[in-house]
Amino acid sequence: GEINTFLSGIANSEDGVISFDSIANIVQSINEGTFKMPESNKSEVDKLLGSMYENDYITQQLDLDGDKALSDEEKAKFEDFIKGFDGNIEDLSKEDVLKALDSLANDNFSYDKSIEEILKENEEDEKAIQKAVEEAQEASPAAASGGAAPSGGSAPSGESFTPSTTGSNLNDFQNVEKTIDNMTLDELESEKATREENLQEAQENVNKVHSGENEAVKNAQEDCDQAKEDYDKAVENDENISDELKERRDTNLEAIDKQESLINDYEIKINDKEAEISSKEDNISSIKSNINALESTENSLPSESEYADDPEMQAEIKAKRESIEQQITEAKNQLKTEEQDLTKLNNELDELNKNLETEKTTLQELKDEKAEIEEEILANCSPETKEALEKYNEAKKNLEDVKASELETAEKAVETAQKDLDEVNTKINEKKAEKTERENGINTAGKDFLEELSKLGGEAPKYLGNLCNALDMTAEEVGEYLTELCESPDFGNGCITPTLLFAQMYQESGFNPTIVGDGGAALGLGQFHKVAVDEVNNRYKTNYTYEDRANPKKAIEMMTLLLRYDYKCTGSTEGMLAMYNQGHPDAINEPKGQAYVRHVYEKIGM
Repeated sequence: GEINTFLSGIANSEDGVISFDSIANIVQSINEGTFKMPESNKSEVDKLLGSMYENDYITQQLDLDGDKALSDEEKAKFEDFIKGFDGNIEDLSKEDVLKALDSLANDNFSYDKSIEEILKENEEDEKAIQKAVEEAQEASPAAASGGAAPSGGSAPSGESFTPSTTGSNLNDFQNVEKTIDNMTLDELESEKATREENLQEAQENVNKVHSGENEAVKNAQEDCDQAKEDYDKAVENDENISDELKERRDTNLEAIDKQESLINDYEIKINDKEAEISSKEDNISSIKSNINALESTENSLPSESEYADDPEMQAEIKAKRESIEQQITEAKNQLKTEEQDLTKLNNELDELNKNLETEKTTLQELKDEKAEIEEEILANCSPETKEALEKYNEAKKNLEDVKASELETAEKAVETAQKDLDEVNTKINEKKAEKTERENGINTAGKDFLEELSKLGGEAPKYLGNLCNALDMTAEEVGEYLTELCESPDFGNGCITPTLLFAQMYQESGFNPTIVGDGGAALGLGQFHKVAVDEVNNRYKTNYTYEDRANPKKAIEMMTLLLRYDYKCTGSTEGMLAMYNQGHPDAINEPKGQAYVRHVYEKIGM
C-alpha cells in the first residue's frame, strides 16, 4: 500500500505515467532532505482492512474455499458481514473494523454466529482481561503504577495489530509429540514411572510364558494335555504293552513334569533377579552421575584468593566447597552400599543360573529315558497306540515351539522397554547433573547481567526499576531470573540472551505487566494474545491460562517459550524476533519485521 501511494504520488497527474524527470526530482528532494511522502487516498477503514488482509492468521480465518488466499468475494463477504458492529448496518466504519479485529484476535469470529453473539463474547473477554489486570495490580501495586510504556516503548494501540502473538503459525503447534528432549525434570520423572510400568509389564509377560499363563502357551498346553490323555488311554488299554513298561513310563512322565515345573520356577526367579539387578544398576548410574556433577562443580569454583578483597564472596566460596565435599562423601558412601548390594544380587543370579543348568541336565536325562521307553512301546504297541503317540509328540513339539516363540517376543519387549527406560534415565541424570551444578555453583549471573547492561546504551536500562517492581525482585535477582529462563533447557534453551530479552520486553510493554494493547486483545509484558497462549500450550504441553498473561513471571515464561520455537523455525536471532512480531518465519525479509528487530536492538543501544 505504501509503495502504491509513493508511485501514484510521483506519477504525472494527467496520464499516470512515471517519467525519468519525475524520478530524478524525487531523488534530488530525498538527497536535500525535503522529500515528503504523498498522502494516501485511502480511508482509515481501507488502511485497516488492507493491513488485516496481509496477515496470515486472518487470511486463514476468513479463507472459505481453502486456497490460502482471500478473494475479492471473500473480502466483500467479510466487510458486508461486519457492518453493524457499531449498530449501523448501512455503512462500514472504523469502529466496525476494530471490533471485528478484536473478535478475530480473540478467536471469537465466525460467520455462524450473530453479531450480537460475537460482541457478547468480546465483552466477556474484556471483562476477563480487566479482572486479570486488577488481580495483577493487587498482587504488585508498584508494577501497576508503572503506567504506559515510556517514550520509545511499544504500548500497542487499538488501531494496531500484532501478528506475532496472534498465532498465525497455530497449525505448526498442533499435535506435536512431546519428547524427552523438551520435558522438564518433573515430566521426565513421570515418564520414567510410565516406562518402569511398561518394563514391569514386559517382565511379567516373560514370567507368564514360563508359568503357562500366557494365552498362546495355555492353548497349546491344553492341546498337548488332551493328546497326552488320549495317548495315556491308548497305552493303558493296549494289551501288547507290558505292565512293567507302563509303570516305567508313568514314573518317567511324573518325574519330567516335576522337573519342568522346577525349571520354570528357576526361570521366573532368574527373570525377577535380573529385573532387580537392572534397577540397582540404574541407581548406581544415577549416583555416579551426581558425583561427577558435584566434582565438576567443585573444580569450577573460583579460588578464595581470587576474591581477597571480598570477604563475603570468600565465605560463600568456602561454604559451597564444604557443602559439595560433604555431598560427595555421602554420595560415595551410598554408592559403596549400592555396589555391595549389586555384587550380592549378581552372586545370587549366578547361583540360580548354576542350579538351573543342573536341573536342565537332570531333565535331559529323563527325556533320554523317555525316548528309550517310547522306542520299546513303539516296538510292541498296537497301531492305535502308535497313532496316539505320534499326535502327542506333535502336540508336545507344537507346545515347545509356541513357548519358544512367545518367550522370544516377550524377551524382545523387555529389551525394548529396558532401552526406553535407560533412555529416560540418561536424560534424568543429565538434568539432575545440571540442577546440581546450578544449585552448588557460585551464581554470578545477576552481576554479569547488570555489568553487561551498564555497558549498553538505549532507553531500556533506565527503566530496570520498573521490571524490578513488576517481578518484586532486586536488580541482581532480575538478572539471575532472566539468565536462568534464557539458558534453561526447559524454557529458552539458549535461544536469546537475557539482555536482549530485557530489551524486547521493554519494546513490547515498557515493563508494564498490566498494559493492554491491540484493541484489548494483547495483554502483559509480552503483549500476548489468547491464541499465543494456546500456541505455547499446544507446543510444549503446558497449561498456562489467558489470565496468566497479566502475571509477570508466567508472562515472561510464555514469552521465552514462544521465542524458543520462533528460533527453531528461523535459525537466527533476527529471524526469531521478526517472527515473534509478525507471526511467520519469513518476517525478517519484510520491512515490518526488520523494523521491529531494529527497534528492539535500539532499546539497549545495539
